[in-house]
Amino acid sequence: MFGKKKKVKNQEELPQEVKNQIENGYQSAGTVSMGLNGQNIPEAVPFHDQADSEIVYKNANNAWIVLGRDRPGPKNSGYGGRGATQAGSIDLVVGKMGASKDGPKSNIYTDPNFASDAARIHISQKTDIDKNFGLVAGNVGLSVARSGIGIKADAVRLVGREGIKLVTGTGPKERNSAGEKLSTTYGIDLIAGNDDETLELEPMVKGRRLASALKDMNERIDELNGLYTTLVLALLTHGHPPYMVPSPSFIAQGISQCLVPAYGQKVKIMADELNNYTPFGGNWICSRHNRVN
Repeated sequence: MFGKKKKVKNQEELPQEVKNQIENGYQSAGTVSMGLNGQNIPEAVPFHDQADSEIVYKNANNAWIVLGRDRPGPKNSGYGGRGATQAGSIDLVVGKMGASKDGPKSNIYTDPNFASDAARIHISQKTDIDKNFGLVAGNVGLSVARSGIGIKADAVRLVGREGIKLVTGTGPKERNSAGEKLSTTYGIDLIAGNDDETLELEPMVKGRRLASALKDMNERIDELNGLYTTLVLALLTHGHPPYMVPSPSFIAQGISQCLVPAYGQKVKIMADELNNYTPFGGNWICSRHNRVN
């Protein structure tokens, strides 16, 4: 499911002098450690092509915090590259070039890369967050020149011990990051594979309304069942043609082949309704924990 794994320890892209130290076994006095028990370990780490406005915090293991202005790529990218104000950003990255085919390389300068860096949390006051991460519009649309937070990694997990809420807007007086009043209520898109065309986005079903609609359908089926039963009883009672008294065998056949199955169907409808359309049923069609609006 998760594909081929990379090597646990990959030192192929280290500078040659460091490789020589490792090969010669220079581990005394901490010159070269093996990284065990949280010790430092030599590994390939590229340089960050730092802009004048950026403050960069990093370590020797390719972990970075960059405080600057909106910059999803080279220095001239984003709203920071255009000279916009109110475009401050915080870029938290681990594994620059980690998702590239050949992995990180030492002694080269790199820009932020939302495709090839291993994992990122990007916070920006003014940005095109969907464009930066290469996301489709979906039903919500593309965010342009708005504040944004993007999270990307091989696996993203949100864990809430007492619940998780996904909320769009918090009320009629809500304003966006540009100070503009919001004129509509935006929804939530769940998009598998970043594809909103091949698999068309569809509205989520609201459980109680679906249950209500299915109950209405069952009532109509039950009404048809009643009409059918009435018709059969009329035939059995009055016979056919008119004034002909039906034989006992005819009545017995009508009861066994028509009335009994009809009443059986009523029982099945009641059982299905209890099992599928009520919270007490084992096949309750609504989620017992999750809600959508």
